[in-house]
Amino acid sequence: MNSKNIHPPESLLDSVEEIADIKQSLSLRDRSLTSTNGFYVQSGSLPGDQIQYMAGGEFVAKLVFVRKLGGSREVTKYRPGNWENKANETLELCRALTYQNNWSPEKKAAYESPVLIDRDMLERVSEMNKKYYAEINMNWKMISREQWTTMRDIFFNELKKEWPLEYVEIQIIKRDAKKIAELIRTNVTKAYCVGYMHGKGWISFTELENADLYFGELLALAIGDSLKGAKSKGRAFTFPLITISAMGRADVWRESKES
Repeated sequence: MNSKNIHPPESLLDSVEEIADIKQSLSLRDRSLTSTNGFYVQSGSLPGDQIQYMAGGEFVAKLVFVRKLGGSREVTKYRPGNWENKANETLELCRALTYQNNWSPEKKAAYESPVLIDRDMLERVSEMNKKYYAEINMNWKMISREQWTTMRDIFFNELKKEWPLEYVEIQIIKRDAKKIAELIRTNVTKAYCVGYMHGKGWISFTELENADLYFGELLALAIGDSLKGAKSKGRAFTFPLITISAMGRADVWRESKES
């Protein structure tokens, strides 16, 4: 089947063009990330200010079309298949990789600022966790599946919206994917628990924040070990973890009002 028999959806052509345009603005390293899902896009100039676009597998183009000077498009090859289902996912990934270009100076400064972990504070949080472990553990066991799902979704949705590079790198990890998923689950759990501890008055907010910074750094280091050239920063993970800690603190206040 080729372009003489069936025409590709205009939305597919639009996606391929946007992916190609975004790739031109990315670094070489980030360009390589755009094909992580197995959807490859290439573009090149032709005589007469025309542009040729190719999409499909790594070595086999399933779609070839030319955008002419006036804006019209001529399809010269199209082989429909499951490969095109990855177009929207790839476009979303590409858009995420450009998100940092629009950050405010304040957000860039926060993202780039060095992370200093206070080991003494971590030790104090650990001591308080051991001291009140029975109550902390009992409270965590009362967390419903729905509450856990909400916390997990908060973590990923905030990453996707505000820290897309980290979100993308988590999605594309192949080696140690289960290990990373388990570490995320563990850190989300710990973030909630230190929030609960702060709500009880067992630790200060500074100690809570320091713990969440540490959890974020652990995740960034694990991603760095699993993904060559990873750029993830622990601070990006810390922000959604602090949001989850606030949920733990809020549950304590809710309990106190109900008692």
